[in-house]
Amino acid sequence: VGTRRATEAIDEATRRLVHKTIKKVTDDIASMSFNTAISAMMVLTNHLTALDPVPLEAARALALLISPFAPHLGEELWQRLGAAESLAHAAWPAYDEALTVDDVLEMAVQVNGKVRGRISLSRTASEDDARRPQYLSDLMLAFRYTNADIVGKRSYYIYLESRQLLGIRHPGQEYKFLEADEFLDGGKKIVKKKVYEEVQYRNVSTKEDVYFCEDCAEKGFTMFSADRYNLVYMRRKNKRTHTWKEQDRRIIKSCSVIGQTEQYKESAIL
Repeated sequence: VGTRRATEAIDEATRRLVHKTIKKVTDDIASMSFNTAISAMMVLTNHLTALDPVPLEAARALALLISPFAPHLGEELWQRLGAAESLAHAAWPAYDEALTVDDVLEMAVQVNGKVRGRISLSRTASEDDARRPQYLSDLMLAFRYTNADIVGKRSYYIYLESRQLLGIRHPGQEYKFLEADEFLDGGKKIVKKKVYEEVQYRNVSTKEDVYFCEDCAEKGFTMFSADRYNLVYMRRKNKRTHTWKEQDRRIIKSCSVIGQTEQYKESAIL
């Protein structure tokens, strides 16, 4: 690090890796899992080795993380990075929990036991959704058939627990490419890797998926709405457990009501 240029600027990928490494090393030291802590620091070191210039924020964090394992090396790196005092007086680096979670999870898709491709699944995919294993396979088929940049569901089943009411949200919005002012609901979509190279989720607590679709449309990426099956969005009685706080009576306005039932999966899941 000391023989190359350094910069105050840091790219998003490096910042996220730094925070993940801080969290990993911090947790591993607490559990005395020293081998995996060292492995995490090696991953960060290899990443920084490929950068020129090296972000100072990342280099300083690495020097601090190294210090419990190699104090003399950590101290030398710290001094070369321009520190006025000894590393011993520096605070242990803190991490932002939000930066330790990937926006996108990569998953392999198997057909007849063979890996046929890989898809990216939004981290906002909700635990409020009831899915069958065919859910991702269905989307992957639409992916390959349409070659759309983003595939998800604008039309899907919804179950209102308080009323035992099953409905279809956005009926008629299946098997179609979306217009620029339309969006795929929630985290229920798969996305080509090239999309995430240009568009990331905004740092907001609500409507992040709406903004993501808007930003993708502005970039000219195509979005396709697959069929409504194999996905049920569950609306629990206690709305405080949802990030989307909308009341059921307002949600029903955008739904086609099928009827009251306790066996909602028989209608929605294939």
